[in-house]
Parts: sequence; structure tokens; C-alpha cells
Amino acid sequence: MTMWKKRAAVRAGLGAVAVGVLLAAAEGCGGSGHGAATLVRPTESAAAATRSGIAPVPSANPTTQPSLFLPIAKYSLSPADALLLDRAKDVVVGDCMARFGFSWASAGHVTLTPGENQDRRYGVTAAADVAVNGYHPPVIPSTPRPKKSPDERLALIGPEAIGKPAGSTLAVKGHKVPLGGCQGEARRALSGDVTALPGSAVASGISGESYERSKRDPAVRRVFAAWSRCMKTKGFSYPDPIGAAAGFTGATASSREKKVAVADVACKEQTNLVTVWFAADARLQRTLIAPQAAVLAAVLTRHQQEIARARAITKGRRPPAP
Repeated sequence: MTMWKKRAAVRAGLGAVAVGVLLAAAEGCGGSGHGAATLVRPTESAAAATRSGIAPVPSANPTTQPSLFLPIAKYSLSPADALLLDRAKDVVVGDCMARFGFSWASAGHVTLTPGENQDRRYGVTAAADVAVNGYHPPVIPSTPRPKKSPDERLALIGPEAIGKPAGSTLAVKGHKVPLGGCQGEARRALSGDVTALPGSAVASGISGESYERSKRDPAVRRVFAAWSRCMKTKGFSYPDPIGAAAGFTGATASSREKKVAVADVACKEQTNLVTVWFAADARLQRTLIAPQAAVLAAVLTRHQQEIARARAITKGRRPPAP
């Protein structure tokens, strides 16, 4: 079977929380009066992930994955917990599909290396990666799954798979298709009430607002200026890292793009840009989180309930191998 190539899912600044795979960060992390930040380590370790019966995730790095340490990350799932939920969903979907006589296996869940798993909230930060890919995300190989029959799609997705209205009562091989198909059954098994929580949108909004406001923070503007001066010594003229990355939109990374990206990372390190920007971002987030504490607490409760259900589902079980 031909191997397809797809771009890694790289978390950008405004989408850092919406992806829902961020590690919990301590409330006390932040900056000193000079803009330096004390970056705390995540609470979920690779060893803990192994003990919970799932594959370990790469250790988080505050330089390449700063979003994992921001205060708002407390209200999103850790990579290990997100993987656990995916595995539990696979178990439920597999059992459901078996009721209809179909053999179903997960496509697998890719665990990205630290270089691939950059959120890029503050731009590129991994020198080895940008030397190869420039500002483009790394390419991850994936194998396409076999095409499903109409009945398989109906059982998996529900009536929408064959153009029927959602909620239509249909059957496959004499068995009623659950609402939303087997995928809907899995969502309900994990989340109970699958309606979206207002807190999820609030958390995403805080992440976006703090990012935008942090770019105007005086300390961040000063470090942008220092970064720009550093770039000029390397032969490149950009006002800030955002402008540097925006200049390259081709399908692949050019030689110049790679050189600019390598210089970008070097100047970030030389000026301590990520730490300073993180400190401003985190400070703004704590201010924005405080009045929304009650709403965000509901998000934590939902996550705790989902993780408990996922552990119960996967206890002594493994999803079908891809």
C-alpha cells in the first residue's frame, strides 16, 4: 500500500488550547520583575503514563512546548490523558462494530518526537528541525485505511454516512445503529452528556486573548527589538519572529527559509525571547482566568470524569491493533 505523507499537527499560538492535549501547569509559574519565567515541569510523566497502561509520551520541554506550561493548560488534557481517551474510544468502537459483524481496528495514534511536537506558540524553537524543515512543520508518514463498505460506514458514523438525517432509525444486519453510530456510542461512553461546555470556549478565548495582548507587552516589545538586532547581524531584517515566519508560504522549505529559521532560533536563544514572552503571556492568563474560575472548574470536572471512565473501559483491555 502506498505510503502517504501528511504534515504533523503543529499547535499554533491561537489554537494551543483548542487541540485539547496540553499538560497541566502549576498556578504559580510565571515571571520575575525582569520578565524571566520559572518554568515548572508537567505533572504527568512518561513513567506515570506507562503505569496507566498506555504508551509514554515524550517529555515536555518548556522551550519547544511552552504552551504546555501556561496557566490555561491546566484546563486541557495532558498528552497522556488524551492518548488514554483515544485508546478507550477505540475499545468502545471496536466492541460496537463487532455487534454488527465487522472487524474494526484503530488507525493507530502517532506519538510525535519532541522535535515534531512543537506547539510553536512563540514560533520555531528547535534548531535541528528548522535546519531541515524551515518554518514548515515536519512530515509524518501515515498509512491510509481500507475503504469501508456502506454498511460499515453506517454502523461507524450513523445515518449521516449514507445521507440520512441525524437521528434516523436504521439497522445493519438486524441490529439498530446507535445515535451517531459506534463513534457516537464511544463519545457518550466517555463523556456522558456530549454537549459542549461553555468553559471550553472560555479557555480557548483566554489562550487567544493572552497571546494577542502579550505581543504588545513592553517587555515583549523590547525582546522583539533585541531579536531583530540579532537577526541583522546574521544578514536578515525582520521586526519580530512573527514577520519572519510569515514571509515563507511555499509548499516546501527553500534554502533561504531554512537559513532564516536557523537564525531565528539562534536569536531567540541569545535574547531569551521565549522565556520573556512566556512570562508576559502567563501573567496575562492568570489575570484573565481569575474571573472565570467557576466556569473553568466545570471543565476540570468533565476531564476528571472522562479520564475515570476511560480507565475503567481500558482496564485489562487493549484496543484492536491497526
